[in-house]
Amino acid sequence: MSLLSAFVALISAQIKSAAVASQRVKMILPVGGFGGSPYLRRRVQEWVDKEKYTIEVAQPLDAWTSIARGAAMHGIESHTIKDRIARTSYGVCVDVRFNEGIHPKHHVDNYHDEYDKILRVRDQMEWFIKKGVQINGIKSVFRVTYCQHLETEEFADPGDLKITDTLYAYNGDDTPAKPSDYGVRPLCDLETDLNSIPKEKWKVRNKTDGTSYYMIEFDFVMEVEGEKLLFGLEIDGVKYSGLTKEYKHIQEEPPPYITAHPLESNILEWVYLIDGPPDTPYAGGQYWGTLVFPPDYPFKPPAIRMMTPSGRFQTSTRLCLSISDFHPKSFNPAWEVSTILTGLLSFMTSEEMTTGSVSATPAQRKQLAAMSRWWNSTGGGTSTGGGGKIGFGDGGARFRADWPEVDRDNWQWMRDHKINPQNGRVMAASAPMPTKSEGTDIKEQQVAERIAVAERASQSWFSRNKIMIATAVIVAWVAIGRVFQHDVSAS
Repeated sequence: MSLLSAFVALISAQIKSAAVASQRVKMILPVGGFGGSPYLRRRVQEWVDKEKYTIEVAQPLDAWTSIARGAAMHGIESHTIKDRIARTSYGVCVDVRFNEGIHPKHHVDNYHDEYDKILRVRDQMEWFIKKGVQINGIKSVFRVTYCQHLETEEFADPGDLKITDTLYAYNGDDTPAKPSDYGVRPLCDLETDLNSIPKEKWKVRNKTDGTSYYMIEFDFVMEVEGEKLLFGLEIDGVKYSGLTKEYKHIQEEPPPYITAHPLESNILEWVYLIDGPPDTPYAGGQYWGTLVFPPDYPFKPPAIRMMTPSGRFQTSTRLCLSISDFHPKSFNPAWEVSTILTGLLSFMTSEEMTTGSVSATPAQRKQLAAMSRWWNSTGGGTSTGGGGKIGFGDGGARFRADWPEVDRDNWQWMRDHKINPQNGRVMAASAPMPTKSEGTDIKEQQVAERIAVAERASQSWFSRNKIMIATAVIVAWVAIGRVFQHDVSAS
């Protein structure tokens, strides 16, 4: 038996063992030396897909040392290193503003910037970290400020706007001024993607000759986490590059049943659609929600909400999951958007309860799934001032803005299936089908009524009948009291 076959056989046995114990495997995390192999992950994922399991195969950071690090951390838990001293200086080469106390006045590297006419010095080292600096044992952040200019014509059609810099290292006690100085060595190239920056972040400036140009200032950030160096682009504390790469990845390799993209106006806010998986009460359903990422993602997880009534989650409510902002300490920076959404889908198809979840019967969930397209395109979404809560009567405006093509498909689906946009029900054969313009002008009362029905279906039996239960308890208590009083009197 090959090593791969033995690995798959072990996984299969674990999944079956969990099933016998009425437990469900949600994720496979290979660890150890072979656990970090991309080939292993791909082959295991192929096996999982072939067996039709809804299980994600993920690879943790530094899988090859996971077992050893776990054992070591367990053994020295009370002696964890809190801080370290940097043994190497790390920096990049940039053009800096002339400083009379540092730079010679007449030097070949001095020049006047053609944009703002400021005297600058080219090819100078800016050090993120200097040798001997104290570094937090968990995470430390260092930054260098950059300025990028674009001519008006370039800004109109910037093309593939990326900047490549070299990361340099130096082991000496001083910090050299130039990358050509003795002992400074290049480590790697760093690519900064400026395409992810919204155009409104660029500022218009005028040259001395009166012509205009565009300028952006951003921080090139280096984060030290344990033994890793992580890099990113920030503007006003908001990260851009990391999530842009994840968007590209999720477009190229979308997870099963999931579609997602960031808003054009804010890279930190994403919207997703989950197509209800077959053989579940959600089959045929269309579930829309949001992910709101913190500025320091991926070190902290996003807030997760589902807008569409599902019978599984409260609408527009933050969900308490190990992958959400309820548990930042348990979040793994290696988890990407696709990992988060796959985990959400896995939890959705289970029966585990948490903050933000509700109980419903399979029949109720199937009914909500059948109404989900209608709900999204006619009455779903969030109001402008509701703090993320459902906004009755917005006519599906938010959903239409987030998913214009899907919204058009939903309206065509309603026409094909003769769904009345005013109540989500199949119309009588003789009833005329309203047009989309008529459907989008739904009265607030009608939309609110249908949403209330959907919300009631997504609540538990206890929640729906709590008044009746309370009344029954009071009546029973009074009856018992009277019987007890009668017995005492008789004695």
